[in-house]
Amino acid sequence: MLPEGCGLSVSISHTDTWIAVAVSSSPSCGVDVQSPVDPARFPPVILESFLPPGWIGHLDRGPDPTRRFTRMWASVEAGLKWHGTGFAVGVDALAWRTDGRGSSVTDPATGRSARILVHDLDDGSALAFATAPCAPHEVEVGTLRDRLRLPDETPRSPASPTLPGRGTP
Repeated sequence: MLPEGCGLSVSISHTDTWIAVAVSSSPSCGVDVQSPVDPARFPPVILESFLPPGWIGHLDRGPDPTRRFTRMWASVEAGLKWHGTGFAVGVDALAWRTDGRGSSVTDPATGRSARILVHDLDDGSALAFATAPCAPHEVEVGTLRDRLRLPDETPRSPASPTLPGRGTP
């Protein structure tokens, strides 16, 4: 935990393969790294309860619903971590917007908003980061094996991306 008033926020996420850490000078940030998830595993009523209103209709647009759903899920998780509530507050309590390049989330009760940037990783996983618009930030993602310096039993992944500074990483 960071000391009160230090001027930084931190968020951490991991999957079976990846670990991501985000640091921002904004009061809050959220990061999520998500392994590929096939939306066909879930009935529509479940998808509708965990995705923002209207997003489920985008799953069938194009040839890769798994990639789209994985990106959506990572975006939602990052946005809810930024908000500080996780799924304790339903996704419909916040206002979500997407424009094809990224997403944003707004808390209507406070007026706070965040942009959400999503990046595809080499194995089909998605990395999403949410922070206040224009806030300086850094996100680093790597494989757990590389970060923990475990013995190399399997081939290493290609270079791990780092998402630097301001603007679009």
